[in-house]
Amino acid sequence: MEMEKQVSCRIEGEEEEKETTISFCDEIEEKILLNLPIKSLLRFKCVSKPWYTRITNSRFIHKHLRLSQSQANNNKLNLMLHDTYGPLSYYGNQFLDDDDAIATPTPLPLNQPLLLDFSDDEKKLHKFHIVGSCDGLLLVVVTWDNGFLVRRGADVIYIWNPTTREYKTLPKLVPTDRGSWDPMVYGFGRDPTIDNNYKVLHLGQSEVHLYTTQTNSWKTLLPDIPFYCSGDDASSMKLAYANLHFIAEIKGSGDFRKSVVSFDLKDDKFRALPHPPFKGDSHPHLKDLCALNGGLWAFSGSRDLTLYCLWMMKNFGEEERHWKKMFSFNKDVIMDNPPLYFSSAVDFLQDGRQVLLTAKYKRPHESKSNSCVICYHIDTKRARILIEPVPASWSMAAVYVESLISPNATSTDDDNRDISN
Repeated sequence: MEMEKQVSCRIEGEEEEKETTISFCDEIEEKILLNLPIKSLLRFKCVSKPWYTRITNSRFIHKHLRLSQSQANNNKLNLMLHDTYGPLSYYGNQFLDDDDAIATPTPLPLNQPLLLDFSDDEKKLHKFHIVGSCDGLLLVVVTWDNGFLVRRGADVIYIWNPTTREYKTLPKLVPTDRGSWDPMVYGFGRDPTIDNNYKVLHLGQSEVHLYTTQTNSWKTLLPDIPFYCSGDDASSMKLAYANLHFIAEIKGSGDFRKSVVSFDLKDDKFRALPHPPFKGDSHPHLKDLCALNGGLWAFSGSRDLTLYCLWMMKNFGEEERHWKKMFSFNKDVIMDNPPLYFSSAVDFLQDGRQVLLTAKYKRPHESKSNSCVICYHIDTKRARILIEPVPASWSMAAVYVESLISPNATSTDDDNRDISN
């Protein structure tokens, strides 16, 4: 009926016919382009000038991103792992939900920024740490030899879109207290009130720094609550609900347990969150925080590392916010395999009933532990190893959705609106 109305309207006049026809075609064209994968859009930019203008338009880019993030029926998981030194390990989107369809993923070719700038000897002395993921962009910290415990901080920090291969190098961060061996704990996310304004939060032992792409500069912050955060607890923060979350100790609180602290990307304020309600001695250790399906989760382990739990934050931002235990599993989830010692959760697969976990195990008569990525089925309580072995020193598995977001984009007056919905 809608088509018929437009046809009858076009008969009334030539000018109206021409205008209505163009509007109708634009609507169909945009709908088709919005449902295409990123790699196709990158090729189609060369088709014509109008298509180039549309595909590179900021509103189209963010609309495409929101559509991709909302399509639960389309598995958008792209996985990347740290290597011990040198290049990152990229696995792309090789994960399916059907047990019989999942093959053993293998690393794929990757054009990694700055890697070609190093000689073979220099590559052996550099580590590339993925310490944040947001809107298809990754925050990468390059350190020299000593990992996160570097006297003068990171050598290079850059924001990178691995799909479009664009990257932006941040101004060098030089802490005031250069003599301290500050842990380098980073967070990365977007200010939900402004398009293309991404923020990088750095926690040192004695200083807190904030970078924004809008100003392309660092500034020092004075936290609202006194806390101490070590690199062992959180080498990277987790992004959920437009907040960066990390594990820390609240100074002077009288509570010696590790706490959860959030940094609001809208107002740049720190706030303490309640601790998961561990009871007795079964789950006393908060091992990590996780950002799963857009929500905030906590990963805990028993004192003897035999039982693990995943907790979900409910009603975030409200007074009645609380943690709810969603499911648990033990170290012997894979038959005929040495016990697994889990470290964190990476993400859910498409159906929401399978979760990727990172773990380590040691075979008899082996001196070193093997690191691996595990797929655990919540309903069947079965697990299988997806990726092994990976270097024992890798510290994070990053997942992201492909997008056209440019790390070099700047905010405009038209972008200064709330785009969180």
